[in-house]
Amino acid sequence: MEWFNLLLAAAAPWVFGAAWYGIVGERWMRAAKMTKEQVENKNPLPFVFSYLCMFSVAAMMNYVFERANVTGFLDGTLMGAGLGLFLTLPWSATNHVFSDRHKDLIWIDGVFFTVGCGLIGLVLVLF
Repeated sequence: MEWFNLLLAAAAPWVFGAAWYGIVGERWMRAAKMTKEQVENKNPLPFVFSYLCMFSVAAMMNYVFERANVTGFLDGTLMGAGLGLFLTLPWSATNHVFSDRHKDLIWIDGVFFTVGCGLIGLVLVLF
């Protein structure tokens, strides 16, 4: 396992998530029924936890990529985006529907999962 590569791969969706949820933040907060005060919590634990989660996704994707011999930029990006779109998004969407959460969360989080996994895939094949 290439630790530096995994650390970078985990950082890519983490940074994208900050930008993405910054763009759709108001809509996400309304859909999630959260206030600005709740979102601006100064507790670092959610950020540390989310990075560790991204690291675990990157590590598993790295294992899958090695087993499937995914090597090129396009293959890595498409394989990653496909995993986000067809694995993580359906599970999350199911959770949102059964939890009776606002349907906007499906597409807001779905874009994050799809692009985030695509970025992980891209970074994994870069090195």
